[in-house]
Amino acid sequence: MEEKVDGITVFVLSFYGPILTAILVLFVFLLFYIMKFRSSLKNDSFVGQHVVVTGGSSGIGKSVAIQAAERGANVTIIARDPNKLKSAKEEISQACSSTLQRIVTLSLDVTGDAELVAKSLAEAEEGSGPIFMLVNCAGQAVCGKIED
Repeated sequence: MEEKVDGITVFVLSFYGPILTAILVLFVFLLFYIMKFRSSLKNDSFVGQHVVVTGGSSGIGKSVAIQAAERGANVTIIARDPNKLKSAKEEISQACSSTLQRIVTLSLDVTGDAELVAKSLAEAEEGSGPIFMLVNCAGQAVCGKIED
């Protein structure tokens, strides 16, 4: 049996067929570039860069330091408590992606003497390179009455 194709069907297929094909091809290319862009964002690398994190012995500061180490950065963490710094350094060192990475600790109160902070950061730069990123997670609480 021979099927009969009417004029409207031929017109629709001949006119909209190439347009739909072009739209499909553009969609595939767009999807490809979106996926490529997304994957490049996930692979952000800090290899060889120096990241300094204040308040890096616990909480958000330690988490940021771990993320930087996983991405290949040399990390300097600054906090007041030497014992917490030591344990944080061990944890951050386990997250390193390379044996060439340096994890440095500075036991220092960043709310104190500004000259001491500047001197300590200069020493950290000598050992790990210029600071690429500074993340301030150190906090200070001042207790008192609202009226004061």
